[in-house]
Amino acid sequence: EYTDRVKAMWLAQLFAVHQGWDFEHAPAAVRTIEKYSPRRLKTITENEGATVDDDWYYEMVALAGFEKYGSDMTVDQLGQQWLDYDMGTWGSAFYTRQALLKGVKGADAGHPLNNRMWFTVGNQNRSDLYAMLTPGMPNLTAEISRCLGHVNSYAEGTDGGVLMGVLESMAFYENDVRRLLKKSLQVLAPGSPHRVC
Repeated sequence: EYTDRVKAMWLAQLFAVHQGWDFEHAPAAVRTIEKYSPRRLKTITENEGATVDDDWYYEMVALAGFEKYGSDMTVDQLGQQWLDYDMGTWGSAFYTRQALLKGVKGADAGHPLNNRMWFTVGNQNRSDLYAMLTPGMPNLTAEISRCLGHVNSYAEGTDGGVLMGVLESMAFYENDVRRLLKKSLQVLAPGSPHRVC
């Protein structure tokens, strides 16, 4: 059952990214998406499968880091993984890479002094892996996401990943979406912009 759920989480990311790809960076566009666009389907067909995207590549690099450093991998070690795998081409990840290349440690790469996009969704896009590794353990998921999220985010930028990771960790045993969200929000401070929203 665990393996099936983890496979479903990876596949859901692949499907969602490919379905939404044509709408990326168009936040005002609202449209029901029921299938791949002809352009996206052509790309997938020509590639013989899903193309590599940062929405899951960062998680694969983090997974390699867990395999290398163990389950207590530090954010500095994750930062080294980013350097080893040439991570960081867009958004907060780009600024993380620039900071790491200047010698800033991973724990400080997401800090506002080193990353002008510290408040964006980078950590939110990477929290699925932490949930996969800590099914049904939301507090541990939150702790890992908050710590490792500092590689490219801070404060409310990190909160998005904490919330998504906790949602997915709890989804291993909670099926009611409304109850799941209500319970998951408790992991964030009452004044957190994500919780308020």
